[in-house]
Amino acid sequence: RLYLSGGFEAIDGAFARPPTSTEQVLHPEKYLAGEIPLTVDGLSVDRALGSGWTEQDSGVLGELRTKMYLDTFLGAEQAAEAAAGWGGDRYALLKNRGGELVIAVRFLWDTYADAREFFLAYQDAAAIKGKGQWDVYERTENLVIWSGEGTAVYLSMAGEETVLVIGPDLDVVIAAGLATSASSGE
Repeated sequence: RLYLSGGFEAIDGAFARPPTSTEQVLHPEKYLAGEIPLTVDGLSVDRALGSGWTEQDSGVLGELRTKMYLDTFLGAEQAAEAAAGWGGDRYALLKNRGGELVIAVRFLWDTYADAREFFLAYQDAAAIKGKGQWDVYERTENLVIWSGEGTAVYLSMAGEETVLVIGPDLDVVIAAGLATSASSGE
């Protein structure tokens, strides 16, 4: 794609200024247009969960890992469509003294429609992942919380933002979900 847009000079330019996200690799037109990922500040999930929880890892998933995760449960086409429109993200993985894990992810999408597409696709993925063993604890137009044996999932959407939290129980995922949302003041 780079060669077609500018020959070897364009390829040399990519070595001097490499892509900054998997989105730019998956969609070369975004690289060529100079579209850079949106910055998502660090998450403060550990403060919301209290002492006993420590952050084990944090970083950016990117469009490619988001697509790969969805593809585990959905078809490749639906996963690719749901991950396209990725604008940026930040995740935090936490562990408590008992060895339980929580992952919280705040995604920013290019448009409201992109956020909605991910929000709906993740519900399809959760239906498959939960194998009918997750009960819906709460459902509104922009929030779904599931609960199953040893697992709870929090999924919310506000504008171009979605928040996904997977953890051991309802109290943990709700606290982490509220703390992860931009509307929480983060």
